Amino acid sequence: MRRSISHALISAIVLLTALPVAAAEADQSLQKMERNLVDLYKNGDLESIIQAYAPDAYILPNLSPILRGRDGARQIWEATQKDGVKGLKLAPVSREQIGTTHIREVGTFTAQMNNEPVEGKYVAVWKKVGNEWLIDTNMWNRTN
Repeated sequence: MRRSISHALISAIVLLTALPVAAAEADQSLQKMERNLVDLYKNGDLESIIQAYAPDAYILPNLSPILRGRDGARQIWEATQKDGVKGLKLAPVSREQIGTTHIREVGTFTAQMNNEPVEGKYVAVWKKVGNEWLIDTNMWNRTN
């Protein structure tokens, strides 16, 4: 019995000390992915953006119905490109790790559409699948 308690305590200590490292690594990964997504959009590589979404993702665009999965991601990103959105910039305000497999991110975005500024806010939930972080839920709306 004492051995089981000792093992449980040691496991808990190892887990708790590893979480900040895992969170820092996840934060760095997400920062890199976001820069990459913005560059991919700028270069018109929608297929790579779509692959950043989980196959079962929820997408909740501004003033639109709920979309699902990579087909939904394709619909929204093709429409965004068709609408002439340019200069997309993301500015994360908060990231919070939820367990070991999810991270909630809240932030703001700016862009240009028809030479007019577009501003808004977003929330994204990232899900770790294997060794990569994928967008599990994405919701945004404009503030102007």
